[in-house]
Amino acid sequence: MAPRFVEWLMGLEPGHVTGRGLARTAELRILGNGVVPQQAASAIRGLLKVAPPQLLDRFALPS
Repeated sequence: MAPRFVEWLMGLEPGHVTGRGLARTAELRILGNGVVPQQAASAIRGLLKVAPPQLLDRFALPS
């Protein structure tokens, strides 16, 4: 598998991992251990829907 394809598939900007002088296997290892930003955002949105209000208050951003 091509690291640039994996980078694109994960929705990362070109060059986020590739093109930095790393070996192909190192790039694939980094990408394989990475978080897909879209999946993380979806998980957070889902958790916020079921989180108890007191927990949300505890971690609310200051206004």
